[in-house]
Amino acid sequence: MASPARLLRACLALFALSAGAARADYMIGFEAFRIEEYAVAVNELRPDAEAGDGGGAIVLALIYANGYGRPAPDMPTALHWLEMGARSGDAAAASVGGALLGIRRNATREFESALAWITDAADRGNASAQFVLGWMKTNALGTPRDVAGGLAWTRRAAESGHVDAAYRLASAYLEGRGVPRDDREAAVWFARGGEGGHAPSQAALALLYAAGRGVAADPAQAAQWARRAAEQGFAEGQYFLAGLYANGVGVTKDDELAFSWFYRAAEQNYGPAQLRVAQMFAGGVGAPQDYREAYFWLILGAIASVGQDVARATSLRDQIMPKLTEQEQTAIEGRALAWTPRKP
Repeated sequence: MASPARLLRACLALFALSAGAARADYMIGFEAFRIEEYAVAVNELRPDAEAGDGGGAIVLALIYANGYGRPAPDMPTALHWLEMGARSGDAAAASVGGALLGIRRNATREFESALAWITDAADRGNASAQFVLGWMKTNALGTPRDVAGGLAWTRRAAESGHVDAAYRLASAYLEGRGVPRDDREAAVWFARGGEGGHAPSQAALALLYAAGRGVAADPAQAAQWARRAAEQGFAEGQYFLAGLYANGVGVTKDDELAFSWFYRAAEQNYGPAQLRVAQMFAGGVGAPQDYREAYFWLILGAIASVGQDVARATSLRDQIMPKLTEQEQTAIEGRALAWTPRKP
């Protein structure tokens, strides 16, 4: 008799193909959870959750919080996965919570089983629990939506040194979400997160120093914070630092260093950086002129292009494609289809 995992894969084969290989394991894991094949769900979801997939982390959290397929609930492990989901900043984490409420009659109770334990841990000063509780309240997971209450717990976690909470609180002040907009407060909390080694906070602080928002404009400080984020492998930090080198802002203009940092971000599938790499290969700026490489990175960057990037991608296409034969284009398109991003 076929194993549950093999049967489930067979049933979902067509869906997995249409969804794309990158999400096939996640969808199999989610479906396994829905039909109560919990061992399959854990095996399928864990790799993506460990890589930062918030939706997968949420499903794993519910499995551990409710003791599904296990001798008993494991609340510390459930908290770990909830924190991973909250850290991801991935809207999938909240949307998966909503999807669960739609497909499982006991989904609310499943979240509540974790919520009571997390609330107790938060009350006792556990910063991770405070961060997760703030996120759950803000996203109405197992509890009515309470943005102000969620931010209050987020602040407590940030004050205890939780860098993701500091980033979340800073973002709320920057956007005026749940609190009055206050660029200075945003800068304070981004700095708290950045000093704690949080790369997204460092990149955000670099932007504030470059724009003079909440702090005095200081291009050199912008470059320093961008470098700290970039050296941790944070793609947005790498892209911003590359732009500073390309324009000679806060650093000495250096096209080769700009290309190097754009390329590192592009390797992580950061679309704007992929378009810049394509542009620099096409123009021979900071790198040897190479229309084949330009076309390769253009294809990758164009997939996620929005807004002004669409016009940039179209202009690049018109510049690059006449330089390549139809056979060359076909070969490069095949290479792009087989490409996988590099992890930070």
